[in-house]
Parts: sequence; structure tokens; C-alpha cells
Amino acid sequence: MKRIKKIILMIFLLTTLFVNSIYTIAYIVDITNPITNIFKPYSFTEATIRITKKLLHPYKDTYQIPSNIEFTYQINLGSFYQNKLITTSLGNYQTNEMGIINLTIKPNTELIIYDLEEGMEIKISNLTELNGFTFDKKEETLIVSNDNNIEFTATYNSKSLKGENISLNGIVNLTNRQYQSKDKFKILLEYQNSNKEWIELATKELKYSLENPEFNKFNFNEVLNNYEFDTLKTYKFRISQINTNLENLKYDMTINNFEVNITDNDMDGYIEINNITSSNNLIVSKKDDKYILDVSFTNQEIIEEENLEYIDLKDNSLLVDDKIIVKNEDYDIKTILSKFNGLGSKYTYNLYDKFNNIQKHTLIRTSDSLKIFVNQNEYKYNLILLGDVSGDGEITPLD
Repeated sequence: MKRIKKIILMIFLLTTLFVNSIYTIAYIVDITNPITNIFKPYSFTEATIRITKKLLHPYKDTYQIPSNIEFTYQINLGSFYQNKLITTSLGNYQTNEMGIINLTIKPNTELIIYDLEEGMEIKISNLTELNGFTFDKKEETLIVSNDNNIEFTATYNSKSLKGENISLNGIVNLTNRQYQSKDKFKILLEYQNSNKEWIELATKELKYSLENPEFNKFNFNEVLNNYEFDTLKTYKFRISQINTNLENLKYDMTINNFEVNITDNDMDGYIEINNITSSNNLIVSKKDDKYILDVSFTNQEIIEEENLEYIDLKDNSLLVDDKIIVKNEDYDIKTILSKFNGLGSKYTYNLYDKFNNIQKHTLIRTSDSLKIFVNQNEYKYNLILLGDVSGDGEITPLD
């Protein structure tokens, strides 16, 4: 009978322990005869976990990540932590009825969750999706301990951009002569690769055309519109002229550089042209969201200049330094100008009075001057009419 009572008592005690385990965690530490039950409350060891969000990007270390970039994580602590206040480095947060809280972390910062039970299992899930970012993992399950330092990594990867809003136009000018049927010019566009080598991107050949008066104009719009910018950096280009070996031509060999700076300052995954800078004869302007680049090359015909101090004025006039001495029988303007007919079409010349106006009289007067223009240079010679002391163009007894 006593044995039956002991069994019934044991069943009663075990039932009571099971029912109350929801509220009290305890265990039997000793048994005596008669049976004496001693209960000791269970105590857990507190632990802290650290969650770090690392952001990788191609900008320099000094780059300030936009304030709108942040990542939200779901922390599932389990039903034991349902509707409880959780202490974190970001403040205190209340879990829901499933023991879950959502916390938002800034890039390259650390989130610390305090006072968790060591040995418990929790699940951390990334809830954020951002254009231009890839993530090393979506979620992670871990056992809480003070050695837990969890790192989630987001890597920024922008979409490439074509140069559809860039136009590059140019012209080849020619001085000292008109374009001729044999004329042809070549323009070279290059880009600099990662090894800092200049690589040909495109070449334009311009040939004289009677039907096309604008044959000397060119553009590289199609080439640049299809060029793909895929990295956040400064792209370097240059445009120059190739010597096509035309006779008596001095080529404009200026190297014109321009740089396209590619950024994504708001980190939205869509890169953009921040600005375009240029050098030498290349001009950059912007209209709306379009960048307009204009470049010019000026070639010059080489002319062998004669030394005008030694031009033979033939019979009646003498050239002395910068003065032309005119004898009496030779003093009408038409006769003087006729002495320069042999200079050729590349020279222009005319007579001017002492006020620097074109001479409209028919007679030479002392203090008149002869100006000769060649190859954008001006040569001036003062005229002296022998016997004309007063400068009126007449020889009188007063002179």
C-alpha cells in the first residue's frame, strides 16, 4: 500500500512540475526517504552578439556614402523572447509576439544586441534590396555566444552607361590658299587603357569634294554614343591630326585631350557623367543633359618669303632701307604700282597717304607710303618724291 502511495505521489509531483515549467524552470537536486523535493531556479549566462554591415565600393576611402543608404535586418529571437524589450547599441526595441524585431544598420557600422541567453539559436535575415548592390548572404542562423561577430557584406555594382549624350564635332581649316582636289586630311581619336597606353578608337578621313563644300567637317558622334563606360573613374581621350604629306603644308599637330568623369554620387546603381574637361583647341559646352565638344585644326601653306628690301624696282626708282625714292619722271601712282606686278598673287599692296588712308590722288606725294601684305605680314615703305619738299605732289619754285 505504501508503495502505491509513493508511485501516486511521484506522478503528482512530475505533473505539477510539467504544468508549471512554462513559468518556472527548475530541476530535482536531491531525493530523501521519505521523499523531500528541493527546487533550484535555473539561471542563464548572458551573452552579446555583434552584427557588422560592410559596404564595398570602387570610390576612394574619403568618399562619403549617401545618407539614404541603409540596410534593414530581421532578428528572430524565438518565442522565448516574445513581446520583450531588447537592448541594442541603437536603442531599446520591443519584439513582436513571435520574438522578432527589425533593425536598420548604416553601412560600415556595428549593431550590438545585449543580454541574450548564451546557447540559444537566433536567425538574422537581410530584408533590403537596393539597385546596384549584391549581397554575400541573405540570412544566417547562429548559436549565441560572446564570440559571435557576424559580418554581412554588400558590394556596389553599377550598371554601365553609353555615351549617348556626348557629341564630338570638328573642322579642318586651311590658311594662305584655297582647298584643292588633292587635299585630304586624317583625324585620329584615341582612348587610354588601364595600362596608360593610347589605343586607336576611330579615324576619320576627309577628302576634297567639289560637291560637298563641308568636306572638311567631321564628327565622332556614333563612336562615342556606342562607347561603354562601365567603371566609376575618369576616362581619358585625345584627338589629333595625322600628317598626310601634302606638299608645302604645315600641319596643325596639336593634341587635344578630353576627360570624362563617371560617378554615381547617389549610389542608385545608375552611373552618370559628372563632367567633361578639355585642353588646347577643344571646347566643351553643355545644353540640357547633352555635352557638346568642338575641336578645330588649322593647317597653313608654307610660303617662301622674299626679302622685300632687295626687290628690284628696276629703272627710275631706288629702294633705300625702308624708303622708296621716286624720281620726277616716275611719280604717278599707276607707274609705281606697276613695278610690283611681278610679285605674284600671294602679295597684295596699295598706296596710303600720311593719314593712313588709301591714296586717292593720281600723283605721288612725299609722306605717302607703300604697304605690301604677304603671309599675314605687313611691310611698309615711305615714299619720297624728289623735289617735293612741301608734300603736295607738285614740284614748284617754292620747293
